[in-house]
Amino acid sequence: MDFLSLLTGGSDNLYKYLFIGGLGLIILSLFYPLNKKYEYTCQKDDYNNTVKLLNYDILKFQNSTEQFSQQSNQIIAESERLKKTGENPKRVALLKDSFEKQYALIKSYRDTIDRKKLAIEYSKVKIDTLNEHIRDFTKYEYIFFYAGIVSAIVGIIGWYFRMRSEDSKKSGNP
Repeated sequence: MDFLSLLTGGSDNLYKYLFIGGLGLIILSLFYPLNKKYEYTCQKDDYNNTVKLLNYDILKFQNSTEQFSQQSNQIIAESERLKKTGENPKRVALLKDSFEKQYALIKSYRDTIDRKKLAIEYSKVKIDTLNEHIRDFTKYEYIFFYAGIVSAIVGIIGWYFRMRSEDSKKSGNP
């Protein structure tokens, strides 16, 4: 009995299909889940980098907001001093305009910070989902691999004994 006769046996041989199906499952378990895990890991890395950039932007905006707040406090103090002393009313109006501009800038920075925080929350949810997918594909990898091994072993053993019994029937030995 040679190996080629195993591959060219009758098409009704269940064991042959078990063996070939088992090999297919093993191959599937080695490539498909790993490919999916790689894709999800790359997406996860992209989202992690996005979160890092968003955190950097938030820190930058918070620093700028603090600076503008300090400048606004100085403007208010100077405006109050000028009102009390009755000095140049045009200067008070200019300080008021400067304060309003600073306030608008602070408000826009605060809105930007809030938007960035929402983007971070979305990215966190996306990362959690990707982690779940990676865990699922790890389970599939093990399930397919072990099912393939069992199927291939049962198939090759059954196939071997079936071919052996057929060979013994042909040769006349029971």
